[in-house]
Amino acid sequence: MILRFLYWAAVRLALVCARPPYRETCELCCLKHLGQARALLLEARSGYPLHFWYALGHLAEAQDEISAGYPALAEKIRAVRKKIERRPDYAVEFDALVEEVSCAAGLALRPEDFR
Repeated sequence: MILRFLYWAAVRLALVCARPPYRETCELCCLKHLGQARALLLEARSGYPLHFWYALGHLAEAQDEISAGYPALAEKIRAVRKKIERRPDYAVEFDALVEEVSCAAGLALRPEDFR
């Protein structure tokens, strides 16, 4: 009985250790989460205070989506989230974050892309 338990415990541990520590990088997913975080923060500051917590969740997801391929950008997003946690009125430069992520990923858009 004990040996069977130890065997299955070892199998589970091996499966957990075999998984990559991060999800695959998805730059578009990161950008979408940043956009959603921005919209939710605006709503939180316009009379919907619970949306603040949802915005924090989207910032955490944006960080996770990009952490494997762009750890420095993931850390920058994390730092923004931590600042907002301490100061909910902190003015986030979302345009700069979105531009940095999109340029790093080769996804930068130009005005002529919309004509």
